[in-house]
Amino acid sequence: MDRSWITSFAWSIHEKSDTQQLLLGTASGGLFTLHLSSDAQVVLQHQQFQSTLGRICYIRAFKKLVVVGDNNGLVHLYNLSNNEGGLFLLKALWLRPDRVGTQYVELTYCFKYDCYFIAICKGAHLLVWCMPNSKNDPWLEAQLYVGGTKITGLSALSSNVFALTTARQELKRVELTLSMSNKQTQLSLSMEPIEIEDCENYQLLGVFCSRHKNLLSVLQFRNEESEVTTALARHATTIRLGKLHKSSALDQLSVVLEPNKGADWLIPKGTEEVTQETRKLEDTCNAMDNEQEPVAAALAVLKPKRSHCIDDKGTTRLNNEVWTPDVCTKCNCYHGQVNCLREKCSEISCPPGVEPLTPPEACCPHCPQTPLITLSGTL
Repeated sequence: MDRSWITSFAWSIHEKSDTQQLLLGTASGGLFTLHLSSDAQVVLQHQQFQSTLGRICYIRAFKKLVVVGDNNGLVHLYNLSNNEGGLFLLKALWLRPDRVGTQYVELTYCFKYDCYFIAICKGAHLLVWCMPNSKNDPWLEAQLYVGGTKITGLSALSSNVFALTTARQELKRVELTLSMSNKQTQLSLSMEPIEIEDCENYQLLGVFCSRHKNLLSVLQFRNEESEVTTALARHATTIRLGKLHKSSALDQLSVVLEPNKGADWLIPKGTEEVTQETRKLEDTCNAMDNEQEPVAAALAVLKPKRSHCIDDKGTTRLNNEVWTPDVCTKCNCYHGQVNCLREKCSEISCPPGVEPLTPPEACCPHCPQTPLITLSGTL
């Protein structure tokens, strides 16, 4: 295989497997799956699959699902077989060759609706597919125009809530819901803006959520160089950090657990039904960190870092400045927050007849040294 033909790649990691899989896309539309050892040093086997796509420019893997996009704007969804190592086409997610490349893709599994959500960003449009876990349920599709010229970032906050940034300096929250209308299930998208203070002079380059879905980071780049005096500051990227609120894990378990069924799952009956339910419970426990409902208002804590502090006496302190209000206290300024550390004095016990003293330059008392008695004279 000519290395110059490799145009995209993605890792497919399975926690319960001792091997790793590397997916490669080529300029001719070919897809390769490489089974590697646990240390990724040895190629155990490989498979080749020729797709109907053009030059592969995007690959994203999630569990057994693989999303692939080409330079013509087409997007396909494949199923990755662990045993055979092959790729099988499940559905063409984007059929129109608009020559708009795939920018971002997020795949999640929602226990609440028992389906997979596949969010695709192309330009300023967000396309979401709902892939049912049951073969009898239909696939659902919904699109949303977020405004502006393009989407600059996409991240999953939970299984059905996403955060995205746009080229118009906007941070938005998108929630996916399934509802019944005329005895048919419909997929709907709702979007609301999240306000970020003091971002008029910045471009939003991307948004990222932490692994445990409790922190959100937004990348910014200054767009007005006239206000910056140094070349280093003009090319600096600012990161704003926000905290996401979580819901109780017991609420998430109640979605899957049925009354009086938990104890039966622990009985090894050997039936296929019990095995499926046990695996479902295991997947639920492993996904508790991913299945959380963030509060939109919590994203408003994304504030810029300040370069000074105000102490308790009203004095302005510069960033990283250290000062001592008294002999027992040392304070420092860190991005608008004053942090003080006060020395704690331990109990002391002086010899009989000796009183502890506290010198003016010290914080804690100590026992003074007993003066030595010297004798002088001649016998």
